[in-house]
Amino acid sequence: MVVVARSGQVIVALNRIIFFAHSIYTYCCELRMLTLQQKEDSDFFDKLGMSPQIVINSSHQHDHISLLNTKVLPETPIDDEWLNAATTADAVHGTIRLHPFCERVRFTPQVQRLGHLRQLGGAFHVFLSADHKRLVHSLGVSHLCTEMLWGLWDRQKRELDLEARDIRNVALAGLCHDLGHGPLSHAFEKEFLKRRGHQGWTHEDMSIKMLEYMLEDNNIEGIDKSDARFIESLIKGVKPSERPKWECGKRFLFDIVSNDQNGIDMDRADYMQRDALQCGQRIGCSFQDVMSYARVVDDQICYPLRQMNNVWNVYRERVRLFQDIYTHRRVKAVELMTVDALVLADQVLGFSGQIQRPQDFMSLDDGLISAIASYERTHPETFQRLSGSDQNTLKEAEDLLKRLGSNDLYDCCGECEVPERMLLDGTWERLRAEFRCDQVVPQLLPTDILLDENRIDYGKGGMDPMATVGFYTDEGIGCAKLSGNLSQLQGCNRPNSFKVRTLRVFARKHEHRHSAIAAFQEWCRSRLGPEVHVRVDAPAKPHAATCIVNGRKRIADPLTPRMKYDIGRTSTSGVSPPPMPLKKPKKEDVAGTVLAVPTKGNLLVAFSEAGM
Repeated sequence: MVVVARSGQVIVALNRIIFFAHSIYTYCCELRMLTLQQKEDSDFFDKLGMSPQIVINSSHQHDHISLLNTKVLPETPIDDEWLNAATTADAVHGTIRLHPFCERVRFTPQVQRLGHLRQLGGAFHVFLSADHKRLVHSLGVSHLCTEMLWGLWDRQKRELDLEARDIRNVALAGLCHDLGHGPLSHAFEKEFLKRRGHQGWTHEDMSIKMLEYMLEDNNIEGIDKSDARFIESLIKGVKPSERPKWECGKRFLFDIVSNDQNGIDMDRADYMQRDALQCGQRIGCSFQDVMSYARVVDDQICYPLRQMNNVWNVYRERVRLFQDIYTHRRVKAVELMTVDALVLADQVLGFSGQIQRPQDFMSLDDGLISAIASYERTHPETFQRLSGSDQNTLKEAEDLLKRLGSNDLYDCCGECEVPERMLLDGTWERLRAEFRCDQVVPQLLPTDILLDENRIDYGKGGMDPMATVGFYTDEGIGCAKLSGNLSQLQGCNRPNSFKVRTLRVFARKHEHRHSAIAAFQEWCRSRLGPEVHVRVDAPAKPHAATCIVNGRKRIADPLTPRMKYDIGRTSTSGVSPPPMPLKKPKKEDVAGTVLAVPTKGNLLVAFSEAGM
């Protein structure tokens, strides 16, 4: 019995020794693998003239060395600039960390000016929460550019010719790509400047001028002439035919900020997500997947075939955002009214002459619209020195902006989509010349109405955008690029034509509404076919009685003993918000002066008209 017991103890001891030996062996193997990985990374950074600092991301589901947490430290090995870079909380991307160089540039006057420009111009009159600024959009684009480059390096670190200056330049281009925007967003250059005779001016060209002015005015060092030229090309975009002029191995960088090849870039990734969020909508595509699966193949950013549906949804959702938000008929009415006011004010003030020099352009932001609306009150002496005609012109511009503030918009007298068959066979291109004021509404003066052809393309020039996107099949190194088999797009309901053309007529005065509606419907049916559908908004409701509830102004419905909110809140369909029911008054006030309605919490409602 004693021998058996001692034999059992020996077996247990041997098992423990074997277990500990195996643990030590496993630990040594893992340590060797980590050492080899660090040596490879060190060799890679030595080639770039940088020093790596590896941080293990313990929050990942599996332990690996992630480049998203690998901080490239230029200059010296002990430089911890990346680790101590400031972070910013963002509603779309969460906590974002800007490139340290961009963090310094961010606080220059040229970039801070973007904080006084609304991203969506006058859309906040229709979508009340769409009040976000171009500054937050630019910060988001710069952040996404850095994240995209980290992700590409993480997946293809020994395949890419990527330097620290490349990361800095791309991040800076993302931050500065909108420096040249004026007030009222894109309507400033497409509507206002066009009507004032300034042809060929683009915000991309002004962004480059503003970038040069910013670097010189703030004595920013570290950007040489070659870097500046590269950043300018990143902002403007480089066409595929011009890319061979650039260094091989760096051409994929032109796909990140402003992708002139297929349009999938970080600018679009940010504004689609941000604008949809601020307007209370959702988008049916995942930019996180687009960035996570992207790889560089043949010097172009490509995506796996399994992401084909998601890539197509990017284009589809962009068109939907243009239809539902950016070019919504009420948003367009706001833009047309504001442009009319700017044109009138510019005839007196001449601020359109400030678009050539970046020093003068700095003063053109959304504050210009507020200044016009209150010019007589804020500049009384200057106003009195103006001639009588100039004073009347400024008052007319001020009246237009007051109409805008009271939600008294131009009437949309009809909206009609050009049939797809006419876009495919080119018939519409021949009929466009007949879409003129004297042809559509001949009984009214051209100054009484405004015509709008809303042009939306899925891809460049109305082509199929998927034909220019690169895809790959193999996740491994050396995967080959191939054209996507578009038949694999399941349930996407792809259109036959990748152009959308919507025709609209706006009346400047409400008394011209019915004449414009009848004439536009007749023109559409005679030119586009009898089966075409013309959508017409319901006429504005007559003035209703006002009431005060807890110090807030509201509108009372004259037809029912119920009350509706009217704080400028309007749905995208033009329908008033749902009514808020109130208890019926115990007695009706026939005289119509003041009526006390006992409700919960001793709420006092004062009506200004009878029969409420």
